[in-house]
Amino acid sequence: MNSRKNSKYFLSLVGLLLALCPLFADSAFRSYGNEHLELTGGPGGSVFGQLWGLYHAGSDNVRYNSMALESDKEHLLFLFHSLLYDQLVTATTGAYAFPLFKDKLASVMLSRVTVDHIPDTRSALLDWGKDGIPGTHDEGEGNNQLDAGEWLDYDQVSYHSSGITTISMGTPLGNFSDFQTAITINAIMMKLIAENGFGLTFDFHFYKKGERFHSLYALKQLPLGVTAYTDGSVELYSPYIESAWTMPLSFGPFLLNPGLTMRYLPGYERHEGVNIGSFGNLMVRPGVMMDFKSLISLGTSYDSRQRFSLFTAVSLNFLTVEYAFRMNSHTLLGNSHLVAISFDPSFLLED
Repeated sequence: MNSRKNSKYFLSLVGLLLALCPLFADSAFRSYGNEHLELTGGPGGSVFGQLWGLYHAGSDNVRYNSMALESDKEHLLFLFHSLLYDQLVTATTGAYAFPLFKDKLASVMLSRVTVDHIPDTRSALLDWGKDGIPGTHDEGEGNNQLDAGEWLDYDQVSYHSSGITTISMGTPLGNFSDFQTAITINAIMMKLIAENGFGLTFDFHFYKKGERFHSLYALKQLPLGVTAYTDGSVELYSPYIESAWTMPLSFGPFLLNPGLTMRYLPGYERHEGVNIGSFGNLMVRPGVMMDFKSLISLGTSYDSRQRFSLFTAVSLNFLTVEYAFRMNSHTLLGNSHLVAISFDPSFLLED
């Protein structure tokens, strides 16, 4: 199969997704789903999104660019922890890259997002109706809602934690036209207060390194994302496209790397980015990274959900330390701090 024919197949797939946009708007698909994956990709992924797959190589790239696993065999183990939204939410991740096939690495990532101390008032509601007297069967009694005249017995309020655990595995596939390709599979387990859920998504990545520009295209949640709950309900999430481009510029020991991430969600309007009617939502996130001799990195990006984001990293031969600070645009959500390290665990066993 020649390069031109492969290109036609790729463009046809993208065109088909665009053509189906109006159908998603009137279907059972949900416009929000699996956003928790954005919280567990590490400091760089949180700040730059898909653009991180062009800035970085390592085992955590299973979420962004699994073709880059092979270019960084010195940092096979990735450990990440964050305090998000004024410490209301925690996200923890571990990822490890290992040989899967001859001359090919794969990476497995285990991540969890947790919200603790969630109040459960279901047993605390004195559901006696507006008159506040049990057994009179007046308006509002026994409807499981807090109506006027009713109150809560705070001694009966219990507290729970809720969490989402995700196992991701990614590996390169081979060449397709002028692109290198990879696949990532995400298995999702949700532990909610009342129900549990189980989900599955497939992401495909296409990477091209040109003379001046580097490009990365991700077709996510193909053919669709799905989560099934123990109460029998099912949620479906539409596929979407996320793309990134960079143009590295060298200045002596410095590398300036401006870039752009663009995400297109067909068929839905959202409270971010630009809504384009029945054709969906488009979100653009510009970013820039400055690197000094591959030792120190400093970068930032614009995101409509964040007032300010800062990323920094220090890289040694066997260890990289990353930190990100994010100031949310909604002051009630506070700030987020994200820290990660990556290294080759074999150096711990050396004499």
